[in-house]
Amino acid sequence: MSSVLTLLPFLISLILGWMLCDLCLKNVKNRDPYLDVFLAGGIGLGASSFLMFLAVILKNRFDQTAVLILHVLALAVLVFLIYRRKRPPAARTGFDLTRAAGMVTLLIFAWPVWIFAKFYPFGGWDAWAVWNFKAKFILLSGTRWNELFLPELWRSSPHYPLLLPMTNVWLWSFLKTPLQSVPMILGVVFTMLSAGVLMFSLMEGRKRILALAAPVLMLSLPHFLTLATNQYADIVLGYYLLGAAVCLRRWLSLKEDGWGYLAALFLGCLAFTKPEGLISAGILTFSALTLTKTFKNLRKEKHSVGIFLGILVAALLPALLFKFLYSPGNQSFINGLLSAEKPSTFSRLRFILTFYAAEWLSGKWNGFWWLISAGMLLGIRKTFHKQNLLIPLFLLSYLAVITLYYWANTYFEIQWWMKVTLSRLITALVPLSIFWIFSSIIPEDKKQG
Repeated sequence: MSSVLTLLPFLISLILGWMLCDLCLKNVKNRDPYLDVFLAGGIGLGASSFLMFLAVILKNRFDQTAVLILHVLALAVLVFLIYRRKRPPAARTGFDLTRAAGMVTLLIFAWPVWIFAKFYPFGGWDAWAVWNFKAKFILLSGTRWNELFLPELWRSSPHYPLLLPMTNVWLWSFLKTPLQSVPMILGVVFTMLSAGVLMFSLMEGRKRILALAAPVLMLSLPHFLTLATNQYADIVLGYYLLGAAVCLRRWLSLKEDGWGYLAALFLGCLAFTKPEGLISAGILTFSALTLTKTFKNLRKEKHSVGIFLGILVAALLPALLFKFLYSPGNQSFINGLLSAEKPSTFSRLRFILTFYAAEWLSGKWNGFWWLISAGMLLGIRKTFHKQNLLIPLFLLSYLAVITLYYWANTYFEIQWWMKVTLSRLITALVPLSIFWIFSSIIPEDKKQG
């Protein structure tokens, strides 16, 4: 019975996400239903997290009835909007051998991913000290749930957004108990969703069989799987980052507005994952809007950009509400650029840059970053082509911001801080990095859709 009650909220979220994707992509031609499923899974879980957050705010506590009512209302509104449209979406039909082989590949790799998840059945350090702690607090504390944001609880990072904790609470809502297997399952789900988006987004317009290698590479990295399945928010951030970048890239290159609208939803979810997610959403949005100047058709279509911004503002509401109404601010921050006692020194910056090089060369990544670098050189003509420019522009900007933060925040000793956090930050960039390189080196195949 508990397995059914665990599966039910996943199913509701998938239906919710499918409807949101269907509404956004209603006028997109040649849609891939395989890709739609993996996009819908994450968007649905994000939407359920938003609705859970709204229900907790409205009732000032966890209330299962309120959560279910909001989900029913959301589904009813989406059904109405979908069935009142004039044109149905154009989606592929029929059997596709290569895509079916892709699904079999993902199923095969799901087993080792699950094995890795069992290494941390209760989650890694931050899972039980931050993410699972927040979820249990919201589920069990009643009207005292907002004490979660007390500055005294700085070790649980009360300034971190709540998408992952709210998702866990949603998945617990039918059980009404914090069953520990749920966060473990969720880590596996986001890992496989990332693999699915990576694979099927690369199949479009390219040699499909070569796209199978992208998720295989990602799911063959032991260090990545360890960090992806330890119930932290980094794989959640990595999934929404990949989804947002894939949708934005298609919007810019294909000039199909629906991809921009779906990207706005991904950006809203991304901003609600972690502070790094909010930074990433800002950089991606600014980069995409800047790059529209290089695409004449989009520059003329101010209407679609306006709708994109409107959806984005709505999708950012949970992150903004949390930031300005609930977050106590970062309690573990000292501005070393202004502090005389703990200044940001040149030696600190030099250590940061040296540690980047050491991480890149580290054997724990099994040569992965060497492969990425080789792929970048192999596809150099397309790696920085205007259709791919969004991703390197984001990566350079994001790493610059992270470097500045490591240097400016002198609250922690830099040696310890980078040792325990840099691998996790990089983990979130792995799916996007693989997509960037593979989209540059896989040859196009115009005969395949």
